[in-house]
Amino acid sequence: MDSSSFVRHGRLSMAVLLAIALLGCSSDPPGARLPYVQQTSSSGTVIAWRTLDAGASEVAFGTDPAHMNRTASDPAEVRHHRVRIANLTPSTRYYYKVTSSDDRVATQHWFRTAPPPGAREPFRIWVLGDSGNGKAPQRSVRDAMLTVAAGRRPDLVVHVGDLAYPAGTEAELDRGVFDPYESVLSTTPFWPTLGNHEAQSVSGTSGPYFDAFAVPTNGEAGGEPSGTPSWYSFDWGNAHFAVLDSSNSSRRPGSPMLTWLERDLSASTADWKLAVFHHPPYSSTNDAGADPENQFEMRRYVVPILEAAGVDIVLNGHSHLYERTYLVNGATSADADPARFRMAVEDPVTHEIWKESGPNKGTLYLVAGHGGADLDWVAPGYPMIAFAEAAHGSCLVDVDGLSITVRNVRIDGVVSDTFTLKKPPPP
Repeated sequence: MDSSSFVRHGRLSMAVLLAIALLGCSSDPPGARLPYVQQTSSSGTVIAWRTLDAGASEVAFGTDPAHMNRTASDPAEVRHHRVRIANLTPSTRYYYKVTSSDDRVATQHWFRTAPPPGAREPFRIWVLGDSGNGKAPQRSVRDAMLTVAAGRRPDLVVHVGDLAYPAGTEAELDRGVFDPYESVLSTTPFWPTLGNHEAQSVSGTSGPYFDAFAVPTNGEAGGEPSGTPSWYSFDWGNAHFAVLDSSNSSRRPGSPMLTWLERDLSASTADWKLAVFHHPPYSSTNDAGADPENQFEMRRYVVPILEAAGVDIVLNGHSHLYERTYLVNGATSADADPARFRMAVEDPVTHEIWKESGPNKGTLYLVAGHGGADLDWVAPGYPMIAFAEAAHGSCLVDVDGLSITVRNVRIDGVVSDTFTLKKPPPP
């Protein structure tokens, strides 16, 4: 939501300097991006990187870092490299090294494939949003997450939009995404969402955002083919994610995105269903703030589809704070009486919320727009909001079988809010 302008400093970030030191490289050419992991599924992934000059692409990989004897390549001469690796084993660590024809990028990293579809293996998600300004709070939020996560780093990253301020240009994506998160992106699949700021630099499905990120358009990671990188879905273990474009695409009934959404959610049999998009249907700060039409239409036209399909959690940004609603169904606004719409009560001691699977059994709406941009405020008078806090931070989400635990990790490392959604075993 922040519209202030930023100037990129003429120096390498600490993350880049550390990566270069660890990798034994003297420097990277201007404009290079070290490898990052995209579109990971239980059987494949995409490795992406960028070079200063155009060249062919190759990835060597294997389960033993000393014997990476499998390769995948693309002979096309490009700067934005994307190489798909297929026929992998679920829940397995692979080591990889990328090279281009000029051999300017030669680094070794690793990634882990997703669990088999439907498997109830525990996994962890890092959720953040509205982060991409390159300022100190953004890096401190990252460091706080890594400290709290300790020896169990996230298995995937979900970004709810506004990755790069003010307009999502290529240089702004470097400063807002690829510099501060470099050490995370080289090992952890990054699932992006188009926010209103990066939407300013795209036309249709062309522009820096679409150049940078490889998302599944043909059902490569599970879910129904979308046919467009503007919205997509993927599976991870026993969870299904539908990622929408609330900025540029039509949000009206019968539109291509909503038609696909209904088809995608109805086809999923996952234990957990999550939806991700930038503009929050319910927010104490933005209920009548920036982009009210986007927010109103997502609430009026999209929310009924999500709730009817049994979506459990909706992840949003745009409001620069952390907040979450009660478990609700059919609410018309953030200032609605929660007693009319609340589907379950949170235990005040354990912070557990029990819910059933199925249509209209309740959805929790969470805003994680506190990843680094200048903060908004918590507006009073919104009883639909169960918890709200205007402090920088991000969320760690642990999925373990039939429970999901969410922790809000503040910039100072304090876990200021936690709750657990639980479901009874299926009959």
